[in-house]
Amino acid sequence: MADIQTNFHTNLEDNLMKLAEVMDLSRDEVNEMLAKMTTTTTTTTTTKIITTTSNSSRISSTTASTTTATPTPTTSATTTIRTTETTTAIIATNTVQLI
Repeated sequence: MADIQTNFHTNLEDNLMKLAEVMDLSRDEVNEMLAKMTTTTTTTTTTKIITTTSNSSRISSTTASTTTATPTPTTSATTTIRTTETTTAIIATNTVQLI
């Protein structure tokens, strides 16, 4: 598996260097393109739920964070994060009627 990744990286770098000659790009620009094309990502999920009750009021807050990613073969690593957040508040009031 390591040979496949090494060969992929070497071939990609060789092709980018050929393209750099045609487009008159610097080695730094080639390295930047190479880094963008050979990144890997990780996936994590975190959920936090907080509920508080006081007198006749109820406040509920839910926060969910989800990290999604698409892996590609490489030895470098970056992280792409997509976050979803939801907050809900419910307030109840007691009413007393005097007769």
